[in-house]
Amino acid sequence: MATSLWGATLTYDGTAIGKVTSVSSLAYTRSSIDCTGHDATHRSYISTIPGGGEVSFTVICSDNTDPAAIYADMVSGDTSSGANLSVVLNDTADQAELSFSATAIPLGFNVDASTDDASTVTITFQITGAPTISQ
Repeated sequence: MATSLWGATLTYDGTAIGKVTSVSSLAYTRSSIDCTGHDATHRSYISTIPGGGEVSFTVICSDNTDPAAIYADMVSGDTSSGANLSVVLNDTADQAELSFSATAIPLGFNVDASTDDASTVTITFQITGAPTISQ
């Protein structure tokens, strides 16, 4: 039986995509660059600018959601800088709501024709710019 994260939803460019069953690497990171001088006795580093990296969502397909909107963006040939992506992990009795939004470019679209009670789609995005995270 396919189940979703407790009330988690995903929207892309204002379109409801589906109920989220899993999220991978919803992270905002930065790297470091070695800037050690030739005469140094210890390594020195500086940080790079931060980036959102890639994030994947698996969503349940249902009548009132439209994951195909993302696929249409991918195959349209539009090379724009992305659209608004938003995921909300709804609150439960003992956890507060967590909201994540950012501009994202769809990179992958994988349909799983399940033998379960629901079909799912796994969608991978590249986060571009600074995301907003609120609780």
